[in-house]
Amino acid sequence: MPPLIVLADAGALGLLAIVLAIGAFSDVLDGFVARRIGPLSRLGVIMDAVVDIAWNVGAFCAFVIAGLLPPWILALIGLRYGLLLAGATLLYLRHTTLVIRPTRFGRATGTLISIGLGLLLANRLFAAGGGFTARTTAAVAGMLAAALALIACATVVHVLFLGAVARRGSQPPLALVVSEPVQRKHQR
Repeated sequence: MPPLIVLADAGALGLLAIVLAIGAFSDVLDGFVARRIGPLSRLGVIMDAVVDIAWNVGAFCAFVIAGLLPPWILALIGLRYGLLLAGATLLYLRHTTLVIRPTRFGRATGTLISIGLGLLLANRLFAAGGGFTARTTAAVAGMLAAALALIACATVVHVLFLGAVARRGSQPPLALVVSEPVQRKHQR
């Protein structure tokens, strides 16, 4: 996360693109290797989710700092991850077993967000190289920002849906597997 912020603040968008590409590739490779090697540890699953959250928030922060996205889109992303973290914490405190696994919707929106951020950065880099007029660059950037905002809104609705399902205690069709409350043994 820190390199994204530093590069964005320095205006080094070419290096930012490289770091983002390496990060996206390593995330895909990590998931592939983890599924092939198996079994997955609970700590590994949790750490993967935490790293993904930090990376995605860092990427959106970097894009806001670089002037590629308006701050309110970062607020939507923050709301999404805040809801996820608050919901997971609440389920944990209620002594409910929570299994974290990605959904098809989550994977699809993650892929679309990565593509959207990549295109937004490519648009700016292409314009800096004289490839687009200022008007075309602004139009493309506006369309990509609107698409990213729509995806961010959809992910917030998705998280609220998962939370409602988890709250009822029924078996969710998508991501969260919640079981009956489990009695924890308290050691003294």
